[in-house]
Amino acid sequence: MKRELIIGICLLGLAFFTACSNDDEDLTPSYADRNWYKLEDSDEAADHAFYELFQTYGIPIFYNDTIGKEERGLSREGEEIVHYEVIDIDYWITSRTANSVVYTLNKKYLESKDKSHLLDAAGFLGEYIFPYLKKSKYPMSFLLVDSIVNNRNDVRGQHAFNTYYAMTTTLIGGIDRIGEMSESEKRLLAGYVMAELYVYDIKNNATYMNLFTEFFERSVGADGKSLYGSTRGKSSNTIYQTAYLLPAKDWLTYGFLRYNPTQLIYLLAERVGNKVETNYDLSTMDTKLVGYTFPLREQDLYEYMARVLVGDDDAFENEYAAYPKILEKYELMKRLLPLYLEQVD
Repeated sequence: MKRELIIGICLLGLAFFTACSNDDEDLTPSYADRNWYKLEDSDEAADHAFYELFQTYGIPIFYNDTIGKEERGLSREGEEIVHYEVIDIDYWITSRTANSVVYTLNKKYLESKDKSHLLDAAGFLGEYIFPYLKKSKYPMSFLLVDSIVNNRNDVRGQHAFNTYYAMTTTLIGGIDRIGEMSESEKRLLAGYVMAELYVYDIKNNATYMNLFTEFFERSVGADGKSLYGSTRGKSSNTIYQTAYLLPAKDWLTYGFLRYNPTQLIYLLAERVGNKVETNYDLSTMDTKLVGYTFPLREQDLYEYMARVLVGDDDAFENEYAAYPKILEKYELMKRLLPLYLEQVD
């Protein structure tokens, strides 16, 4: 009896899974959910140019973070429900980032709906980035903005970024100035865009990080310890006391093209009599800077990789002729970057 019961259960299970299998074969996607990242063609010149790039490369390009809206019936109170699809740069599948940067949308478009200057942006992407970017490193989309800064308004100051990688988009800053940029400025911005995507891939892959070990080993102090992330020129505990000043561009002598932009410390607040005055004007950086942190490994990769992608060795060597450590690391990056690119599609 027990044996027959087991056989019966097995047959019933087999019939159930067979039925499920047959049902699965009949399943088809409903396409009920709208694909917000699919661009539609337009008679407007700039939008048409972005559409053509999308047709060729499959990367949607936006200049507004609200990328669509959809009417979804009426609420219980009889009011119309409208869903606005907004790009959220802090969204990740399992968490949210801590609002690390803020951006300014394209002012020319928002104020006058004039899109003529965006044709320059389309030409920039089509000429300087898309033909050279590795396909496997395409972002989900590009969001073109005027400026990107770290979300901070304290004694560490606010600092501009060229690019920022998020899960659903990659920000490109300075889009309001594309038409005024020189050839070299466009090539450098393109280098930063590609470097942003490559470095995100590298820093999350131990094999790729190991590929650049020789590059990282060039950034060590006299004691043999890594300089990455270490603080130089700490200020006093209070921002109101006189703090000693750092030599201008001191980081260059250590082989870094840039400091960690999120970890600069400025003497922004000063006591004048009994009153504390705060000045966020960073134009006098060399007289207000009281401390900075050397970059993280991925930040150092980003800076050097962007310069190598520009491909103008003479200009780079002339600019940094007084810094042998920088020239040494640049030559290393010229050799190591192609090794990485050979391993990605």
